[in-house]
Amino acid sequence: MKSFESALKSIHRTLILMKMTQTIILSLLISMSFISCSQSSKTVSNHNKSSEKCAELFSKKISNDSGTLALDLIRLTECTADIDTFDVTYGGPYIIQLATKNREAGLTYSEFMDDFQKFKKDKMYSDFKRSTYNDYILKRRVADYKNWSNDSLLLEKMGVPSDFIRNYGEYVQTHADGVKTHAVLSEEYRESLKMD
Repeated sequence: MKSFESALKSIHRTLILMKMTQTIILSLLISMSFISCSQSSKTVSNHNKSSEKCAELFSKKISNDSGTLALDLIRLTECTADIDTFDVTYGGPYIIQLATKNREAGLTYSEFMDDFQKFKKDKMYSDFKRSTYNDYILKRRVADYKNWSNDSLLLEKMGVPSDFIRNYGEYVQTHADGVKTHAVLSEEYRESLKMD
């Protein structure tokens, strides 16, 4: 029975990866949109405008245009705590599937958020978040050897081999500049291994 459950989990992970590759362009649009939207100012004087824009967004029907959909999903993260950048970045395939279902039904973003809240309560989502959240945190964290003990624990929790952790730690010690994130630095480290 456990091997059957293990096989199902493996199939489920494979399906997740397949869906993620199918939505890579939309994910890139979302990432670019997030950077653009996050650069907007959030002053008190803009609060009323922001509230009005959020109210407009929630009453808006879900867009058929993938670029507009990506921007709207990012804007949702600014309007409600019920969806965050983790959900948009890592849950992209699920969100796109749910948004598509809602779009086909002619629903609004408010109705989409109701469905999304139900989805987040599902065991599959909580398992997915538990398995990917450390990666999400680590990729965004600035690589700094002073924090290496905490960062290496996250890598251990992710199941990264101890040899890689040790060698990457040495690379962090000599190459971290206080600006680059682990996503950038780990990619540079992998590239340096290819050159050897």
